[in-house]
Parts: sequence; C-alpha cells; structure tokens
Amino acid sequence: MKGGETVANTIHLEGKFQLDKRYDVLDVVTNGVDSYCCVRANSGADVTDTQYWMLLAKGRDGKDAQPPKLEINDQGYFVINGQVTNKKAQGPSGDMATTQVMTNETDLNSMVNNGFYVKTEGKISHGPTGVSKLTLLVYGNQSAITQLLHSVTDNSVYIRSRIDGNWTDWRQITQWN
Repeated sequence: MKGGETVANTIHLEGKFQLDKRYDVLDVVTNGVDSYCCVRANSGADVTDTQYWMLLAKGRDGKDAQPPKLEINDQGYFVINGQVTNKKAQGPSGDMATTQVMTNETDLNSMVNNGFYVKTEGKISHGPTGVSKLTLLVYGNQSAITQLLHSVTDNSVYIRSRIDGNWTDWRQITQWN
C-alpha cells in the first residue's frame, strides 16, 4: 500500500475468521468467542498476531474487553491501541485527532462531520435502544458516512451508514452470545 490512499468507507463484518482468507484494515472477525479488528492487511495471520489484529471484545459477555483507542499520527496514519496501521486517514474536513463532547440532547442523525465524539449524560435520539453513554467515531464523505458507536453502558459496539442521505439501521457488531 502506498501512502495517501483513502480510508475505507465502512467497517466490514467478515464473520468467523478463516486462516486462508485475505483481510484488509477495518475488517472485523470473530473466532467464536472473541472479536478482532484487522489493523494491517494480511493473508494467513492468526487473530492472535497483534501485528495484524486488535482484540475488540474478549469473552461472550465482553467484560474483559477495553474500548479501542483510535488516533491519527503526525504522518496521517491510523493508530489503534498504540499500533500504527498502514491506512492513512484522509477525507473531507473534520478533526479526527481531537475528542468533541456532544450536547445535552443529541440527534445522532445530525452527527455527519468527521470526528470522535463523547456523550456522558443527557438524551440522544436515533441511537441504538438503551444507549445513553457512548463514544462515536464518524467518518466518510458527502455521499457515504459511517458511524461506529461504542456503548459505555453495556460495552457493545454498533455501526451504521448513511448513503445518499438514507441511514441504515444500527447493527450490533459485538457477538456476546
């Protein structure tokens, strides 16, 4: 991969991990119990290889998981839990490097600017049922926006996209059962 490539529009839920399959950055897999996110494209790297995979959620109840820390380094590459990926962050205006606090009554449908947001109290609308405390990563461009939401309330991770003005339903991507 050469520098300057744009980040994917969405996280790809790939289901159960297969050792002989090619995976790209932001692909999410499960090994039946734990969930992992690809941080470096690979073919044949086991999910336990931290050079290529990051643990998203451990165990069926997720109690051992820690929310990932997402940053962008000075060269523009995504850094997940301190590990530099080979994907550069690019796109429309919006500050992906700072955390912004959401207002008291936030409509998640209006959160379309690239950035990382935190909600610790108050009401939200158009969010997953039962979620009130959350972190939200928003990225994309005018025609395709993705929201990745981590519920601090129950340690679940959700995703949805807006394509040509229409939001998809929220999908829970953690697999605790």
